[in-house]
Amino acid sequence: MYENLSFREITDGAFYDEFIRQNGGSIIQTYRWTTIKTAWTTRMFMGFSGEEPIIAALCMERAIRPLGKLWYLTEGFITKTAEEHVIKGMTAYLKTQMKKYGAFGICTDPMIVIDVDREAQTPSDLLAAMKKAGFVPEKDPRHYTVRPCVDIVVPVGGKSEEELLAACEKGVRHGYRTGIEGGIQIEVFDGDRLDEHPEALDTFFDVITETADRVEFVHRPKEYYATILRAVGKDGQIMLLSFDRDLSDARRKEQEEEIARLQGEIEAVLPQKGGKQAAAVLKKQIAALEKSLRTNQKAEDEIVAAGVSDRKIYLAAGITTYFGKESICQYGGTKNLLRNTLRPTHVLNVERLLESRRRGCEKHSMGRVAGDPYDETQSYYGLVAYKKSYGGRITTYPGDMYLKSGTGLKLYTFTTLFPKIRHFRSRFLRRRLNKQNTEGER
Repeated sequence: MYENLSFREITDGAFYDEFIRQNGGSIIQTYRWTTIKTAWTTRMFMGFSGEEPIIAALCMERAIRPLGKLWYLTEGFITKTAEEHVIKGMTAYLKTQMKKYGAFGICTDPMIVIDVDREAQTPSDLLAAMKKAGFVPEKDPRHYTVRPCVDIVVPVGGKSEEELLAACEKGVRHGYRTGIEGGIQIEVFDGDRLDEHPEALDTFFDVITETADRVEFVHRPKEYYATILRAVGKDGQIMLLSFDRDLSDARRKEQEEEIARLQGEIEAVLPQKGGKQAAAVLKKQIAALEKSLRTNQKAEDEIVAAGVSDRKIYLAAGITTYFGKESICQYGGTKNLLRNTLRPTHVLNVERLLESRRRGCEKHSMGRVAGDPYDETQSYYGLVAYKKSYGGRITTYPGDMYLKSGTGLKLYTFTTLFPKIRHFRSRFLRRRLNKQNTEGER
């Protein structure tokens, strides 16, 4: 049992972030992430047992006119323990700080898994302790303040690259191999190298702009993406996919020469004992090379037909964060050219999974989804199916929880009206985005 508890506000962002990293937190719970959100005021609170930090709460403050200040406790507490006296002590301390800074309430969305693919998980001691401490769940989890309570999560921990690919649906596996065999090249740039490679951000922005135009979603200014990458540093990455025509020409020549060599081997082994079996293996290798040549040539023909003269053509780009045990697909998109021929969207998302594994993550978030993820008639079901095709599992969290300050009248007003405002706004946006496809989800 943790004893000698004390609580205080922290100003050392590096110290705070290291606690989050070591205790299973998300990049979104770090101080660094809040530097992106310039419209919010950030406050970091921690609880200690003696001098040992044991619990943390990052609260972002925003004015909600005409009610006053609301705090958002990002993804709930990060804590070494779910002991009730620790959770109650931290909650009581937060109430004193709300009063001090004039906040009328806290909204939070704890990263506590309730069920996975409709299979209930072991009841959470932390969730029970939060409720006993005074956090009240939203009556209808579909009504959310910040994010939906459903995520599509791919388990990557402990899996080999082959196992990750095998967990993807057949169409994804085929698309990935098509792109790789067709000559897609992959480049990666960590956020701490952004200033050395400003062209990487330019390319990303060009790709995401064309994606936004195609699927009719509104994306951010280029500097916003730069702010994210500078904030997360080595924990964030731009991934760029390209088709280099010069490299592809050289590759085609090598493949043609290899086919000729293999055909010569077939002629040599056929007269020998077991020659038919050996020849069959060689013929299989030739078939794979011929398939790659056809895909590569099809891509070149499409480029010529489009009147494109560039020798290197960027096809897809994405920004991913890798922090602690979790990676998150933040943004991604594809160009129109070669989108169906080389399937760059499949290559991009599979490579994100492989990078997540290489960095030692246990799970990869494909992104939150609104509505009922099991309802095939709802407008976003296609997006759910797409995210699941990478081995994703429908993961449900508790949804919004609220902690009041004072009488709670302002918080009650906010929680009653805001979901209705969001509902009507979402209906309006869905009508605008009814052409949205699976590549424009972020």
